[in-house]
Amino acid sequence: MKTIKIAPLKNFVVISDVHLQHPKDRNTNTLIAALKSLQEYEAIFLLGDIFDFISISKHYYQKKWSILFDVFKDLQSKGTKIFFLEGNHDFCFEHFPQPFLSSSFERCGDFAVEFYHEHLGNIRVCHGDNIVCPPDYLFFRSLVKSKWLQTIFHYFVPGSFADFIFTRVANLSRKKDKYRKLQNSFLMSCLEKEQKNIEHVQVYIIGHIHLEKDFKLQSGMRFLSGPDWPQRPTLLLIKEDGTLERTTL
Repeated sequence: MKTIKIAPLKNFVVISDVHLQHPKDRNTNTLIAALKSLQEYEAIFLLGDIFDFISISKHYYQKKWSILFDVFKDLQSKGTKIFFLEGNHDFCFEHFPQPFLSSSFERCGDFAVEFYHEHLGNIRVCHGDNIVCPPDYLFFRSLVKSKWLQTIFHYFVPGSFADFIFTRVANLSRKKDKYRKLQNSFLMSCLEKEQKNIEHVQVYIIGHIHLEKDFKLQSGMRFLSGPDWPQRPTLLLIKEDGTLERTTL
């Protein structure tokens, strides 16, 4: 996964794994209200799976989620930089960028972001599915995130049909989540492998695993993740003095 580096930030907000399904559901209304209250922060990082499924190249999805993209656009116009990092449920931001996205996001796509915070040091944020996953998933991820497969999807799969199918697949998958307990030993082994490539990072923040974690590895790197929005909508707020706060909405 590629990494983009941005200018230092004094404060910022992290939101991940909201898994929105409908523009009028409770989580959508909660997210919109939260976003409108965050204008004092320099940046907002959306760490993927904001939608339960979206293929942004489809006009169907652009129209369906216009109410949310209008909020992003308004925040951007007022000076808050918004970075959308693709999750495993978010597609085509990287390979089929749409003109309207440039007014909604500072950057969007399938990448990690690194920047400096005066009190916390070097910070890296990403979705995390390429880190915390079984080895065989990496091949599957490279396949579904490939431009050729997304091209096929873009031209040959109607948006309404995709919405119908993937919403139901997501619902079925979520019913099995309670049986898919993330073993702490597996998480630690994934992070130990990852930190060898990012020794310059002091704070690492990811989404994807639907768990609220906050601990230090032996190297001293601080690891944070979470939360599970369908269970408890939460914002991770990082203040100018380095304070980290999880706010339940």
